[in-house]
This record gives sequence, structure tokens and C-alpha cells, in this order.
Amino acid sequence: MTSAVTIPIRMTPLGLVAIIVVLVCAGASGASGQVVAPQATESRVEEAQSRFRRGVELYTEGDSSGALVELTRAYELSLNFRILFNLGQVSYQRRNYAAALDYLTRYLNQGGDQIPMSRRVEVEADLDQLRQRVGYVGIQVAETGFEVLVDDVSIGATPLPTPVTVNVGHHRVELVSSASGDKQTRVIDLPGRQTVWLKFKSPVPPELRLDERTATVALADHRPPAEPIPDEPPLRSTRSEKRRKGSDDDARGGRSRLPWLSWALTAVAAGGAAVTGVMALTTSLDVKQKLDSFPVSPTELDDLRTKEHQFALATDGLLIGTAVLSAISLYLTFSGPSRGEGDHRSDVAFSGP
Repeated sequence: MTSAVTIPIRMTPLGLVAIIVVLVCAGASGASGQVVAPQATESRVEEAQSRFRRGVELYTEGDSSGALVELTRAYELSLNFRILFNLGQVSYQRRNYAAALDYLTRYLNQGGDQIPMSRRVEVEADLDQLRQRVGYVGIQVAETGFEVLVDDVSIGATPLPTPVTVNVGHHRVELVSSASGDKQTRVIDLPGRQTVWLKFKSPVPPELRLDERTATVALADHRPPAEPIPDEPPLRSTRSEKRRKGSDDDARGGRSRLPWLSWALTAVAAGGAAVTGVMALTTSLDVKQKLDSFPVSPTELDDLRTKEHQFALATDGLLIGTAVLSAISLYLTFSGPSRGEGDHRSDVAFSGP
């Protein structure tokens, strides 16, 4: 059984009028001599014919979107290269120049010698016009497996073998991590016949991220080690020595406590500088993430930048305080009265065993 359907379809966005003979039954040659793919059964061919007619009707009624869907399904069922020409015409009508370029290029490649020379010359001229209305977007990222979307349409996963063909104009390019769902966004204005390369950074793994609460708890659990108490050998002194030792201990006791207090204050200031420093770094990462996202609220971005500035100022102040307290602690530690200690050693009277 051999049959053919002749359907006139007029599409003139590229100045072409196509009267195409499409869809022959399985195992036979059509009016043009093309052999239909072996897997196309009679029921598939009938469905393809029906969808092709419906696509033509939708196009004549002005529904180019519906026509594109029906013609695409007709091509999937019949694998007839001539439908690629119609898909290219409809895509041009919808101003999807990148898709039209792809369909017409495939039409010439699959049609080969079955396409008349006059038609081939016309289509090649149309392709020259389309190449002026598309550009190319290349994706650079160190890791693989990230989904790439252009204007919310997935175009594949990294690494992409070649730059992607995209219509000229304003576009949003997104890189989505399949593991964490993190999204990086770039907005570009793409000119015709040019290639724009976009470089994306590899996201930070979830196990290495540090939020403000985790940083605060980690620093709060850290305590400076207690100073060791030196052991003093027991001494037996005379009554006068005991009176002198008591007065000297009172004098030294006040000064010996000063280095300990100053070192404790130094540790507190250093811990505070570490906490505010981590908060400033975390807020800075939040600002960068907001800048990479789309859309971003200006109010929220200003709040994050103000918070980052406040944490940075607090960190600087605490670092300065830590340096000053460290200098004071060092001075108090190494400026003890050596002479007094020498007097104690010379004046102590030891009794015999």
C-alpha cells in the first residue's frame, strides 16, 4: 500500500513558498523517491499525516506555537526531512532565529541530493541571513555535571562541547548544581555573529560552609588555657622574715594579678575579633551570592552590605584593642621587680634540719 499526502503550506517570512509532498507509508518510496524509515509503521504514518495537517491548519489560523508542536511530532513519527523545512519556516515566524538556523541546516544535510539545486541555493541564502541574527554563548566551569539554562530553557549539562547558538539580544544564563541546587546567574547582551564566553566559579561544597550560628558556637566553646601555678618549696623563716614577706607579698600580689587580668582581656578581645571577622566574611559571601542571583532586591542587598560594613568595623576595632592589650600584657609580665626577689633570697634565714 503506497499513498502520499500533498499539503500546500504558505510561509513567507524568508520569501519562500513551500508546496511539499510528505509522509509516505512504511516500506515504500514516496513521490519524491525518499524511503521512509523502517520503524515507521502504517499507524505511525497515519498519525504523522494527521498531525501535519493539524499543524498547517493551526499555522493558517495564526497559532504558530501550536503549529510548531504538531509539526515537531509529525517529524518525530515520520522522520521525513522535508518537515524540517516547515519547522524552520515556523521558527522564523516566531523569531526564534537559532532554531530556524538549526532546522534549515539539518534540512540541507538530511536532504542531500534529493533537494533541487534551486531550492538549496534559496535555503543557503536564508541561512546567511539567519547567521547575522544569532550569536554564540560558551560556558567555562571547572567541574562537570551542572545544568545550563538560557532564558529558563535547559540546553544541556557541562561540559558543553561547543558554544550554544542563541538569538541576538538580552538573555539570562544560569548554571544549576545538580547536587546542591545552587544557582549562578549571568545576564548578557549578545550581538550577532559573536561568541561570548561566560566563566562560572565552582560552588563551595555544603560540608565546608560556615554560617553565623556555627561560627559563634565554635568560638564560644574556645577558652584560653589556665596559667600553671608554680610549686614553691616550703621555707622556714624567722619572725622578722615573716613580717617582711607578708608586706612584700601584699605588694607583689597586686602586681602579679595585673598581667593575668591583661592577658584575659587580650584573649576576650581576640575571640571577639574572630567572631566578628567570621560574621563579616559570611555576610560578604551572602552579598556575592545575591549579586549572582536574579532578580535581586536592592533593599536586601543594601542591608547585607551595611551589615558587612558594621562587622568589618567591629573586627578592626577589636584587632586594634587586642594589639594594645597584648603590648600592655607583655610589659606587665616582663617588668616585675627583680631586685625585690633577690633581696628575699638573701634575707631568708633557714633553720637547720
